[in-house]
Amino acid sequence: MHDRRWLVRVDGDCWPECQDFTAADTEPGSFVVTYQRGIPVPVGGQLAAGQYACELAKAILADSTCRLPRRVQSVVRQGVQQTFLDPAQLAKDGMTGLPEVDQWLRVVNPNRLPRDSVVWSPDLAGGRRRTS
Repeated sequence: MHDRRWLVRVDGDCWPECQDFTAADTEPGSFVVTYQRGIPVPVGGQLAAGQYACELAKAILADSTCRLPRRVQSVVRQGVQQTFLDPAQLAKDGMTGLPEVDQWLRVVNPNRLPRDSVVWSPDLAGGRRRTS
């Protein structure tokens, strides 16, 4: 990618003039371009994201099997008191309330940084930006 919008071939060949859309991507007359921005998410992150998405869907559907924490601070019944975590505080801390998801988040981001660090200077020219 050039400037995040132009697809550039790096092997020296020209782009095909036409494509056979009825052919599989492995057959002659067709081609495929795969673009992935950023660093690929590890399998553990994909599993954690899938688990979190499933629990969010359950919460939206009011499914009783949803494991996300409820918005309850304290419950007292028959002399037994329970206090639940506030989901807003969990989100503020970068956590979800799901142990397996939160464990993965703590492993890959132990300092709970909101994003990667960057260095920027007005003295540096923009130049050509090549991404893969």
